[in-house]
Amino acid sequence: MLQEAVDLRSEGAELHAFLSTLDDATWWRPTPFLGWSAFDVIAHLHAGDQAARLAVSDTEGFRRWLATRRKPPQPRDLVETREPQALLAQWHRCLAELGGLLENIEPETRIGWVGPSMAAQTF
Repeated sequence: MLQEAVDLRSEGAELHAFLSTLDDATWWRPTPFLGWSAFDVIAHLHAGDQAARLAVSDTEGFRRWLATRRKPPQPRDLVETREPQALLAQWHRCLAELGGLLENIEPETRIGWVGPSMAAQTF
C-alpha cells in the first residue's frame, strides 16, 4: 500500500472538515495566496486532482486531454459550479477516488504528468 495515498486521503479529510465550517461569504473572501479565495484554491485543487485521476486511470485519455490545453485557465473556469458546498463535495469525492487509485500502486511506478513522468510515491 502506498502510504502517501493514505496520507493524501487523511489530509484531504482534515481540509474538508475545516472547509465545511466556512460560511458562503468566507468562501469568496480573498486570501494572502495571490488574492485567491478559498473557492479558487479548491477549484484549482479539484482540477489538479481530476487531471491526476485521469493520468492514473487512463494514460492515453490523459495524453489526449493534455494535448488540448493551451494555457493555464483561471481556477473558477475549471469547475462547473459556483456553489461552494457543491464544489467541496465534488473535490472531496474526486480526491477519495484518486487516493483509492493510488493506494495499490507500487511506489516506483511511473505516472505520466504535465512535465516528466513521476514515481507514484512522488506523484
